[in-house]
Amino acid sequence: MLPSTHSPRRASTPAAAAAALLLLLLTGSAAAETFTSSSTSSGGGPTQVTLGWGPQPNGYPSLTVPCGGALRFTWQSTEQLPHNVEQIASADCNAPIIRTIAGTSPSGDATVTFPKAGEYYYKCSVPGHCPSGKMLLTVRVNEPCA
Repeated sequence: MLPSTHSPRRASTPAAAAAALLLLLLTGSAAAETFTSSSTSSGGGPTQVTLGWGPQPNGYPSLTVPCGGALRFTWQSTEQLPHNVEQIASADCNAPIIRTIAGTSPSGDATVTFPKAGEYYYKCSVPGHCPSGKMLLTVRVNEPCA
């Protein structure tokens, strides 16, 4: 089963600020896109991780999302540089495309949910962005799944 896409939900926590600071420290760049994570509901609902999607000097670290959780890709280019999000078969920029999550645009917002444990791979297929811009992401989804 493929992860599904749905409309984004916004939430904010102190953990989100800590995650953004950690990424800044890991990449050494204030211009790097940031990761934040937060719960999508106060009633113990699934976790949603929000990812600022854009070129990363050191590439993206692998993300771990709980089963039933969601990953939200967001980007806004002030220079009108487009990005997209495609799910691919393996952690290789040349891997076959499984499906397009978000089409090519200077700004975007797309969310993927993970109903099944496993590893999932995403890239930006705009020429040069995956290999040189390091826009390649591995998402690990933990068991157990209900």
